[in-house]
Amino acid sequence: MPTYTNSPLVEFTHISPFRNSPRNQPITKVTWHHTAGVCSLEQFDEIVHRPGRNMSSNYMVDKDARVGLFCPESDRCWCSSSAWNDNRAVVLEISNSKAGGNWPISDKVYKKCIELTVDICKRNGIKKLTYTGDKNGSLTFHRFFAATGCVPVDTTEVLTPEGWKLIRDVKIGDIIATANPTTCELKFDRVENLVPVESRVVYTTRGMSVTSEHRVLCKTFDSDQIGYDFVQYGDLAGKEYRIPSAGINLNSAGLDMTSSEMVFLLETQRVGVIDDETQTITFKFVVESALGYFRTLIKNIGFECEFIPETLGPVKCVVSDKRAYELVKTYLTDNKEFNWKWLDMSPTQFSYFIYKITSHEDGTWRRKYESESMDNINIVQALCALNERGSHYSKKDKVMYISEPYRMITNAYVRRVDDDIEVSCVTVKSGAFLMRQHGYTTITGNCPGEYIFSRAQEICDLVNAQLEEKPEPTPTPTPVTSDIKAGDLVKITDGAVWYGTTKSVPSWVIAQNWYVDSVSGDRAVLGKNEKGDANVNSAIDVKYLTVVKPKESSTPVQDSFKPYTKQLNAGTTLYSITNNIVRSIGSIKTSGVYTISAEMTVSNVVYGCLKSGAGWVYLKKVTPVVDNTIRVGDYVKVLKGVTYEGKTFKVYASKYKVLQIKGDRVVISADGKNVTAAVKASNLQKL
Repeated sequence: MPTYTNSPLVEFTHISPFRNSPRNQPITKVTWHHTAGVCSLEQFDEIVHRPGRNMSSNYMVDKDARVGLFCPESDRCWCSSSAWNDNRAVVLEISNSKAGGNWPISDKVYKKCIELTVDICKRNGIKKLTYTGDKNGSLTFHRFFAATGCVPVDTTEVLTPEGWKLIRDVKIGDIIATANPTTCELKFDRVENLVPVESRVVYTTRGMSVTSEHRVLCKTFDSDQIGYDFVQYGDLAGKEYRIPSAGINLNSAGLDMTSSEMVFLLETQRVGVIDDETQTITFKFVVESALGYFRTLIKNIGFECEFIPETLGPVKCVVSDKRAYELVKTYLTDNKEFNWKWLDMSPTQFSYFIYKITSHEDGTWRRKYESESMDNINIVQALCALNERGSHYSKKDKVMYISEPYRMITNAYVRRVDDDIEVSCVTVKSGAFLMRQHGYTTITGNCPGEYIFSRAQEICDLVNAQLEEKPEPTPTPTPVTSDIKAGDLVKITDGAVWYGTTKSVPSWVIAQNWYVDSVSGDRAVLGKNEKGDANVNSAIDVKYLTVVKPKESSTPVQDSFKPYTKQLNAGTTLYSITNNIVRSIGSIKTSGVYTISAEMTVSNVVYGCLKSGAGWVYLKKVTPVVDNTIRVGDYVKVLKGVTYEGKTFKVYASKYKVLQIKGDRVVISADGKNVTAAVKASNLQKL
């Protein structure tokens, strides 16, 4: 097998468990793939270590052009949806500079990716980077091995401000309801791109029809994580998953009407008769209680009206106030159906509206809305989706059922619909959008854009230009002697660069003192910091170092550790640990008492080193410390709708932003700008 090395450009290392070791083919390719979002190394690290996520890449270049190593080049990562490609390629995940559109990357990140690709090619003997438009070139893309995920064009609708629209009829530039994939906050934004219509195999389960490559927003049923993950539909394991059916629209201006005027409109829709010639609305009441209720309603609004008793008991009410007629004409159609202006209602107005249209006369909530008009159902379902109410309707029964803002799916009950369904998809800035299929609303992922893919030949040209450069002759080194010794505690001078590179030493490294692991000529390798909680394991020229404590007076990092004995059974796995990379190397042959001479924590697991030097053994798993301190700018969940002064208020948002903190008094905002309320810190949960 070839001898593999990793790039010296790496600034962050945390190896993912989702990989195969070793790869079974020599490295002959480089694969570029963008993250479909603006991402840091720390965020990507959380993703590739999340149980059940089952993905990794060799390298990740983040939004600030930092390079992270998550799978050694000696191992096959799980990234491009092709074992054939992953075994032959070094795979780069690349952060976008903004979400949506054609998913661009910044010039700074682009240059770093070129530099990293050149380094990979040089170390692995790839003489020339070639692009052939398929898997045969040495530059490949994820799309060669996984088709673009899509939805059926004739059964999938998106929500526009004017109503539901089939994806087949959507155009670039149209405004539709898009979603933040983490918070499910909805807002109307433009369609940046469209996937060309093509015929594909489609699968259906629980009201959702997609291709196997479509990016579904989901999380496992028993997960307590906040927000959802993008997972390809075909990668869902045989478990139950939650998918979001609704979100929250915090940008609605609200309808210009009072709650009493809203009830008047609902009564007009139910029993009112509109006379356009006289501009009046007439109601008839047989039951005295209904008449009394309506008298109070009209009095509260202040509409001019006349109550006229009729023969045999009914009482006719003629509302002649022009304001009433204008209100009706503004918010109801000629057939007395809702119009799409209702979409602007605020969350508070929606809570009252949905209660009024779904309640029995005794006030009990039925969790369903019935109407002979499909137009009414369309609007009410759109309002539910914008206000954290899942729903589905039965066109046959003219009923819409209201549920939680999520529903459960499992691929154990997937039905293959057809091999020849026309599909497409939209691309939006947020990466997710609201759709309706088979009467169900769902928030789902969109399809990524073309930015990196369209620059394939340019990438090859830039890399090859550097591969063809002839290196300058290497001068004969002059022997260097140094006063720096292994074990010394040293300080790094300002302006230092890492050994053999022009890359500046980060400021957080310069700010600390470090122990020297080894010295060879002018090359010193730095290990742990003075506190012992970080290890840079990087080389630096001794000219940049100043001794703080020589070895004789310094305190070895391991002096505080006292060896102890532990009973271990035959078959206990032995591991090697190098640069925080843990590999299985065998097992203990004989049960007995063994001496643990050192401990090391990697990825929240504590390993013990056997005194014999045979390897490391698993000791225990530790829980990382979570910082629950609430700070200005954090997002929080309100536990109870009670203000700091003890008054109640309506909690209509799933999260609030902290604007101000004074003692235990926290000022929060639903829209991130305007004050919603001041509450006690104990009444908040940090998100």
